[in-house]
Amino acid sequence: MNTVSIVLERMSVRSQVLATVLAIGLGVSLPRVFHFFGLGHVFLPMFAPIVIVAPMLSIPFLLATAMATPFLSTLLFGMPLWTVTPVMAVQLTIVGTMQWLLRQIKLPVWTIAPLSIITERIITLTVSVVISSIGISSSGILSSYPGIIMLSIIGIIISKFYDR
Repeated sequence: MNTVSIVLERMSVRSQVLATVLAIGLGVSLPRVFHFFGLGHVFLPMFAPIVIVAPMLSIPFLLATAMATPFLSTLLFGMPLWTVTPVMAVQLTIVGTMQWLLRQIKLPVWTIAPLSIITERIITLTVSVVISSIGISSSGILSSYPGIIMLSIIGIIISKFYDR
């Protein structure tokens, strides 16, 4: 039995709903703190809740979290801007889905979060170069390396915790 199955067997649907709601709440509130200090685009705070809950949620709950978080944040606080909100939803979905897929193929725990985040950054960079109208700057993506490092560390710690 793989680790994902073990984790999901421990998580009831009610627990997954609660984790989803908490992750969305964190995903809406955490960026406010980072943006207050002008560090939102560097540390990618909206990605943190996805990285945190990815090891324990089934794919439907993970996708719901990834899609709802930026839209709710935009509705409540106007950030991200409406033009960027769908892009953020796709970015969060890529990170969550990649983590889920990498867990399914049983990669070492310490590789899952970094690979999912780097994959998302490469996809976003490629799309932003090809389609400049999506509202994401290439320099902004490249300047997010502190966030990649922070999210990778969080992902590794959380994955090790859930896999015990």
